[in-house]
Amino acid sequence: MQQPLVTVYVVTYRRPQLLRRALNSLLVQTETRWVARVVNDDPADYRVLEILRDIGDSRIALFEPVM
Repeated sequence: MQQPLVTVYVVTYRRPQLLRRALNSLLVQTETRWVARVVNDDPADYRVLEILRDIGDSRIALFEPVM
């Protein structure tokens, strides 16, 4: 994989349908040199992990900040 040109941070809070829509929007871009970091502001909402697994693109990952 080439070095990413862009890093996109996607913040989500109890809106799985909008998260999926945002990530699908990234997937159809003509520029493919990007990575996405998903920030889940509700750690108890496991739908985020399900969405990331369903999409299955290695450029998209859960971002967990170090405290």
